Order: sequence, then structure tokens, then C-alpha cells
Amino acid sequence: MIPLRRAARAAAVLIAPALVAGPGASPAAAQSTSPDGDVSIQVVGGHPASQVYEGIASLQYDAPAYGRLGWTTCTASMIERGWVVLAAHCATNIPALAPAATGSMFGTLDERAAPIPTAAKQFSVRVGSHDRTRGVVLPVRRFVVHPGWDWASGDGPAEDVLLAQVEQQEFAPFEIAAKVPAVGERVRLLGFGLTSPDASGTLPRFVQELDSTVVAARRCRDSAITALDLCVLNPHGTAGVCNGDSGGPLLTKIAGTRRWAVVGVSSRTAGDCGQYPAVYTSIADPQHRRWIYDVMAGRLDTTLPLTPAQGGAITSPYAPITTTGPLPKPTHRADVGLAG
Repeated sequence: MIPLRRAARAAAVLIAPALVAGPGASPAAAQSTSPDGDVSIQVVGGHPASQVYEGIASLQYDAPAYGRLGWTTCTASMIERGWVVLAAHCATNIPALAPAATGSMFGTLDERAAPIPTAAKQFSVRVGSHDRTRGVVLPVRRFVVHPGWDWASGDGPAEDVLLAQVEQQEFAPFEIAAKVPAVGERVRLLGFGLTSPDASGTLPRFVQELDSTVVAARRCRDSAITALDLCVLNPHGTAGVCNGDSGGPLLTKIAGTRRWAVVGVSSRTAGDCGQYPAVYTSIADPQHRRWIYDVMAGRLDTTLPLTPAQGGAITSPYAPITTTGPLPKPTHRADVGLAG
């Protein structure tokens, strides 16, 4: 993906689908930067993963009519054998009704100038390797979008969560954390996003990690943070998520083990990669965690079409992309502490 740029207040920049073509390059040219014709991208300021994460995954798609095959677009996490969690903006159309969607929120991506309809994308998830060009490719059977997802709800995006169902595999999934981390708590992010905000760096194929800290929500006020989000520091003011890290996991350590649990999925920042704290949608929040488990257990009607605010209904010949009925309004974490 191309670099992010500073957004106007309350018009956050989503860390969205990866398009890493150089100036004037065609999509086909962008696909030629690795041995198998795909593009390889990673976290800005991170380093190679320090341990094995079997649940790390990447979302990819084929769109032959648009010259794209094996196109990596987002990072994801397997949370059950057969289910992957990521960001809703990774697989929904940008609605024309949201003025911010074509302005400062997203920058000047070539995909936005000449959009590829989601219905034209045959999505798959690659899992089982830290190398995005290896592992097992699993076609997506269906996507279920969180009913609260809205490209521009009030001051900005909301409830940026999506589940993808795939074939069951024996890779060890991540757990969902049992509690929301407090301000000051150490966290770790993983992603396949860009290493450089101007897309000029090297483009390795391997997942990167970066240790950071949860900070006060007011630090993310320009990223349109909500009560169901987490604000994560950009270490040294230079390191953090970038394009292609969308949907990637924010992790907390499980006490007494070397294992990590997922507390959030990468959603957006207020500007250039690494230069601003990042917003992660908190899937450890009880409301989101309950919705995820209810969908996976078949306790919710998952056949509803997407609303206009979610990007509009999608008729895909490959995999249904639907949502569920609305959920009760949360009665907790009402004050996200933006004042002061």
C-alpha cells in the first residue's frame, strides 16, 4: 500500500488493503517483488517474529479481470480451527455515502481511484507459516461482518471486526484474551504490513512483531477512537502499523506461559505509518467477544445483507459476505477518557 498521510480531525486513516506499487507502476508490476509474483510487506520499525505463532495468517485474493493473482491485502488471526478474525474494512466496499471515505480518511490509493469491487475478489487465507508465500491456502467460505461496523459513523469508523470461515486445520489458533488490557499494559503487534511509510524500503516476506504499550484513549482522539477500541503507542514516534497490517492481531502475554492471546485487530491511525498511535478494535471487549463466539457457534442469524453504511450488499460468486442483527448497546466503558 502507499503511504498514509495526516488526516483531518475525526477522519482517521484505515490501515487498509495493501497496494505496494511504486510511482506510476501498474498493479501487475507491484506483484513482481517476490519469487512467486506476490508482494511482501511488513510492520514499520518491527523485527522478525521471535517465536512461532501458528495462528498468524494473511488475507489474499485473486481478481483476474483486474490483473491480480495472490494479492495480499490484510493480516489476520486464526482464533478457532476454521475461523479467522480481522478488520471489516478488509472485505467491504467503501460506500459513496461517506464523504470521508474518498478524502483524508484513506489517502490516494490507486485501488480507490479505480476500485475493484469486493464481489470480483476470490478471497483466501494463507496460514501455517510466518512466510506469506508458504503455508496452506484456505479458500474463504463466508465472511460475517460485525453489525456495528460503519465506515463513517458519527466522528469516524466503528466496530471494525470481521470473521472469515475457512476449512478446519490443525494449526494452533490464538486464544481471545479474557480481559481488556489497561493503560500502561505491555502488548505486542504482528503484521505483514509495509516497513517504510513511503513504500521505498525492502519488502521481506516474513511476519514482523513489535512490542508496544496501551495508552490513554485521548492519544488517539484524531483517529476517531470509540469506547470499544484500544489506543496503542507508536514506540519512539517512528514505529508502528502500516498498510497491510490491517486486521492483524494485538497480543497480550498469557501469564506463566510463552503463549499470547489476541486482544484486538488493527484498524486505523491518524496519519503516516509509525508517526501516530494506532487504534485497535478490542475483541477482548465482552460485547465483541460474545458476538464472535455466538457467530462461530451458530447462535446468530448470519444471513443479513450489509447495510449502506457497511458498504452495501455484496453478491459474491465465491463466498457470502453478510452481517447479523444489531446488538444491544454496551453498558460498559462508556467513558473512553478523551478529555484531559
